[in-house]
Amino acid sequence: MLVMVWVPCAFGTAEPLYVSVHVDRTVDAGRVLANIYGQVTGANQSVVALAAVSIQVNDPYESTVHIAFLHSDYNGEYSDAFQLPINRATGNYTIYVTAAKPGFQDAQAKLTFLVGTPSFSISISPASVSVARGESATFRITLDSRSQSSSPVHIEVIGLPALVSYSLDSNNETAPSNITLSMKTSNEVHLGSYLFTVIGTSAEGQSEAKAEIVVKDSDGLTYYLSAAFLVAAILLTALFYRRRGIVRKLPSPPSPSTEYLEGLSLSPSTLLSLPDHLRKTAIIICQLKEASAVEVAARSGRARAAESDYLNQLSRMGILKKKRKGRESYFSV
Repeated sequence: MLVMVWVPCAFGTAEPLYVSVHVDRTVDAGRVLANIYGQVTGANQSVVALAAVSIQVNDPYESTVHIAFLHSDYNGEYSDAFQLPINRATGNYTIYVTAAKPGFQDAQAKLTFLVGTPSFSISISPASVSVARGESATFRITLDSRSQSSSPVHIEVIGLPALVSYSLDSNNETAPSNITLSMKTSNEVHLGSYLFTVIGTSAEGQSEAKAEIVVKDSDGLTYYLSAAFLVAAILLTALFYRRRGIVRKLPSPPSPSTEYLEGLSLSPSTLLSLPDHLRKTAIIICQLKEASAVEVAARSGRARAAESDYLNQLSRMGILKKKRKGRESYFSV
């Protein structure tokens, strides 16, 4: 609670002074910036210019952390700014202001303001996402509440390269809540790993979390060429046996149920029966033996959400097996 008190001192019949005091706080890189301001007035709220104003700020242990001496301007106003360090004490800070001018009674004002730890914590998941140039990545920012507070949290992302942009589905949420962070990479961005910081700032303080985005070169053309080569080899082999007149009568396969297909290597006929987008995902699983949607997306150059959908489709078709490892699902032939 902010408390403001005016105390004019009595000196005979001299006109009393009155001084007001206010404080605005902002948080920057963990430091609290305080801007103290007010006005010196006389009787009937008339402004008093060139009044001497002394300011003293004490911490919760009554130790002085800031002192300033200044004068009111021609509107009777004064202002002073100072900064509290990161290792500051938490609790109520007290501002003492004294205004004086010859021919007037001195006046004092007192104001307290609270400096504490943030009422929220911030985290981001996943910790790392790999994308190809020109593709997008999605993260989830989680705000957890440490205490009851209705103060909104402003989100800022720093540390990204110039050719990676970001957007938030909301930027003024109160804890607890979730915020979606979307990143878009340019086709000209340099390859590499970029560690970025998500900073949450509220009236009580600041909290931050770090994550990584890895930009890789798009190798989607390689897999399309591999698939085309495989299809061409299958067609040439079929044409060779057809021209030699070799006809083999094979027993009718059982119906393609999930039990029948599980555990079998992907045959050419199976690959050819798949749509192009599913075939590409299936070929990558064949090459990696076992992989998650994140790993497949890194190879295909497509979004993780799209690969997750394709993998689950192949799993429901019985072509891939799916098993859970921690928080990720892994797929294999």
